[in-house]
Amino acid sequence: MSHLDQSYWDERYESSNTPWTLNRVSPAIMEFLRIKNPSKETKILIPGAGLSPDAHYLYNNGFKNVFVLDLSKTSIDQFISTYPKFPKDQIIHENFFEHHDQYDLIFEQTFFCALPLSINSKYPAKVTELLQPKGILFGLFFLYC
Repeated sequence: MSHLDQSYWDERYESSNTPWTLNRVSPAIMEFLRIKNPSKETKILIPGAGLSPDAHYLYNNGFKNVFVLDLSKTSIDQFISTYPKFPKDQIIHENFFEHHDQYDLIFEQTFFCALPLSINSKYPAKVTELLQPKGILFGLFFLYC
């Protein structure tokens, strides 16, 4: 089973084998928001969002253009169940590398480290494609998840 296969990630979420999940808002994202104070209109993408309390926090604090993207249908279903008021049209069940849209800000937490080494070199070009001119990629980059 490949890390780019939906069933691989569904199995991880079904078994709660998600040690990267903080179950709280990332302190780094909180600090970024405090320092940068982005506009509430900022269009934000959280790739490989999983259960993303970050997305919920952002949305509940006035950032109404927050989008979560995940390959796992199970994590999407769990996200919807946990945060039923989050807009369904801002929840994207898709492969990151097949996604087409543009964002002002991309939050990276543990998505990059989950990519197989054979594909992680494609990440910078895809992020560049998804960011608006002068867009920002903010993240914590881990070598391994």
